[in-house]
Amino acid sequence: MTAYLIKSILCLLVLWGFYKIALEQTAAHHFKRIYLLGSLILALALPLITLSYTVEVEPQTVVTESVVFEPAVFTETPVAEPVAEPTNWLLVGLGIVYVAGVLLFGFRFLRNLIRLRHKITCNEKVEAKTHINVLLAGKVIPHSFLKFIFLPKTEFKTNSIAPEILAHEQAHVTQKHTWDILAVEFLQVIFWFNPLLVFLKRSIALNHEFLADRAALAQNTTTENYTNLLFTYSGGAHHTALSSPINYSLTKKRILMLSKTRSVKKMLLRLVLFVPVLALCFYCFNQEIVAKPVVQKESLSILGKWVDRKSEFAQLTIYEQDKKLWMKSYKDTFELRQESENLYAVTKKNKSLSAGKMQIFINYKPEKNELLLNDKSFIRPENTYGKIFAGDWEGVDVDQEFYIRSENGGTIWTIKDQFGTNRYYPVLTSKGFYFTYGDKDIYFTVDGNHMTSSEGYTYKKIKEAPKIITVYVVNNRVSLISQSSSKDKLAEDLNAMTADWSPEDYRNYILDVKSQVGMDEFLKELNKEFKKTELFKINPSQQLIPPPAPAEPKTIKSNKTLNKPVPEESEIIQVFEDIYIEIDKNHQVFINSKMIDSDRIEKALSRYNSDYTKAERAKVMDVKITVDPSVKMGIITDVKSALRDYGVKSIKVIIAGEPQEEALIPAKSENPQKSSPLSPEQMTKKAGYLVIGDQTYYYVKTESGAFNYYDRYAKQLSEKEVLKLQQKAEKAN
Repeated sequence: MTAYLIKSILCLLVLWGFYKIALEQTAAHHFKRIYLLGSLILALALPLITLSYTVEVEPQTVVTESVVFEPAVFTETPVAEPVAEPTNWLLVGLGIVYVAGVLLFGFRFLRNLIRLRHKITCNEKVEAKTHINVLLAGKVIPHSFLKFIFLPKTEFKTNSIAPEILAHEQAHVTQKHTWDILAVEFLQVIFWFNPLLVFLKRSIALNHEFLADRAALAQNTTTENYTNLLFTYSGGAHHTALSSPINYSLTKKRILMLSKTRSVKKMLLRLVLFVPVLALCFYCFNQEIVAKPVVQKESLSILGKWVDRKSEFAQLTIYEQDKKLWMKSYKDTFELRQESENLYAVTKKNKSLSAGKMQIFINYKPEKNELLLNDKSFIRPENTYGKIFAGDWEGVDVDQEFYIRSENGGTIWTIKDQFGTNRYYPVLTSKGFYFTYGDKDIYFTVDGNHMTSSEGYTYKKIKEAPKIITVYVVNNRVSLISQSSSKDKLAEDLNAMTADWSPEDYRNYILDVKSQVGMDEFLKELNKEFKKTELFKINPSQQLIPPPAPAEPKTIKSNKTLNKPVPEESEIIQVFEDIYIEIDKNHQVFINSKMIDSDRIEKALSRYNSDYTKAERAKVMDVKITVDPSVKMGIITDVKSALRDYGVKSIKVIIAGEPQEEALIPAKSENPQKSSPLSPEQMTKKAGYLVIGDQTYYYVKTESGAFNYYDRYAKQLSEKEVLKLQQKAEKAN
């Protein structure tokens, strides 16, 4: 607000100053009236306007390596309660002063209106063709307000008022000069602290007199005679500030203006001088000038990243290399051959399709910005529901707040309501998302900045989610989320990408660096380039490399040779090879990216960490299983069983962004833990109740086959929490 007021006052000062220097002495009174009112409007509006210019960005795509980044495992974390900020007494004091000024000037404005109304209602009125004459007792100077002209009653009855004086006041009425004064007076109530409004009002009122004088001279009178009339009516009874009296500012300027004529050449010269003044105002007093990157026409083509519309997870990257089109899907690379304008044949790199296999085609739909690959639809990442829903939402007709974030292919909803603050991991649908809340499946759709639930509640977006800049570093090559880059072009590319960001975007953005192992030196050089970006200049808290670790404690040097003891068995460092398991939608199992037959999982596991015993592995091995949402629970159970026989400490199953963790114990344990709180019969049902101790809980089966658990307050519990509650109840019994 402070910046707006300063810019508005300075803009008005420049425009009014130009008027006083270059325009006031000209005879173009109608143009001057438009200029003065336009200056007022421009000074109020210009500081609110954001100017933009376009920057053309070359289309570039990412050629990624076969580097797999693990999806994040989300765990429920407590949400910190907001801390009340201390009262800003200076701001409170300024607010009180401002309100007092508005009340004072508003009272003055209303008092003048009431006085004029009293004059009109309490005195005799005589209607004329274009106005109404209000006859006042005593000697008064003729003046006008809206369609009323106030005249001395005695002189009006005896027809002793000069026709030129009446023509002068009629000009005020017919040209509606009162509305100009009323507008400025009203703005003075709101912006009472702006002294320029007083000077602007005087200039507008004086120009009104110039216009009325010009109309009076048209009554077949001489300039000398009219000047004498002005002197005759100078001085007299008091009038209100809102009326137009004939004796307003009777100065040398007004008398000299009577003999001036309009010069077109001089006026054109002044208009030419006004152009740089106007340009200066637009440049200096606008709200903000931003560069909007406009991608070249080629970027609207098939090139770039594409995301499976149904899952919003699987990705395709189409790029051009060696004058050929290529498509990368997970670990496979395919060549695209153009059959027609938007139709491409797909062939696996270095492998021709056998005669018995059906040809695969990609159909590009530019009007929908969509790719059709067989029966699957792919869209741009920015058009996914995960991106559209992301942000902070507030209930319009319900007391709820939603904080939606899209991370690593999953979507997290943090909901704050009367039940507290809880996290949910919704399921994607063709129109938005749904999740089970209590015993109901609630569906959500979005339209612009408004979200609607299947229960009929409406939510409005109050804040966009923080923007994310993802930087990939592989084999000394750099790529961003939507384009390739390089060390030398990193600053330029990031500046173009963030050109239309707001100051809040710069303060709150997230920098996600995904780097291949061994890129430390290259990252240091890359970080030097990153420090040249607007991102770092505005928000230096973010860097490509983390701050250096604290220095180790200094050791005292000694020339003595110390006899170092041989480390005991417990001090020997054991190195275990990590195991990552993936199960795709076809129920195919991959162990550390190698495809394994489902009946040979135990044998495949035995090849890893074979130097250690099952008991040793069970102390340290943590295994993650990443599962496609469509995978049935049976195959997951088989993999878990094989891992138990192999010997692991814990298993984390990640299904559609929903983390489930099961702590394991060696197979020979006398009291093995249950893998699920449900019985086999309960697991066949879609929903049901679960009695633990004297409390009742309920469960709901998701589309992926996993189960969500809730207490009687509709708070979601993890499977691990329910198992612990069961164990506690069993011990109590």
